[in-house]
Amino acid sequence: GFTVIEKEGFEADDILGTLAEKAKDANEAITSFIMTGDRDSLQLICDSTVVLLATNNDYIYFDRNAFNEKYGVEPEQFVDVKAIMGDSSDNIPGISGIGEKGALSLISRFGSLDRIYENYLSEDLKPSVIQKLESGKDSAFMSRILAKINCQVPDIAEISDLQYNGVDNVAAFSLFSELEF
Repeated sequence: GFTVIEKEGFEADDILGTLAEKAKDANEAITSFIMTGDRDSLQLICDSTVVLLATNNDYIYFDRNAFNEKYGVEPEQFVDVKAIMGDSSDNIPGISGIGEKGALSLISRFGSLDRIYENYLSEDLKPSVIQKLESGKDSAFMSRILAKINCQVPDIAEISDLQYNGVDNVAAFSLFSELEF
């Protein structure tokens, strides 16, 4: 009874982001819940999208307020945080020597990756941070491109086509028989 959506050339995050964007743009009051173990999806949080971040035993509920309380920045800024700190699991290099704490501090202070590079020389930053920013500039901007979820996947289902209408017992029986359940 569930709809499966796949699109060659796009990752699952891109499809989730596109569907969340479509739900946000719908004329109805739709709240999207994304359950995932992938922190990349935290960038999708908005007034109509909640991320349920799976942990080993449970999940963490992240709406805009919970995200801001935990990280001290807005969800829309999370892409820039990842661009700075990197993510080895997604092959995002970031800026060498700056981790999550430093990235959050910089984004909290400057607001965005662009504003960091517009203003970092006029701010009172440690020389070691300035050196890391200078040597990691190209990597940071490339990392932002890699970290950004594409919310404009073309030619995928419309929200109105995704209504769950319950289990199709005949199809379920056929599938379970095929899988020898």
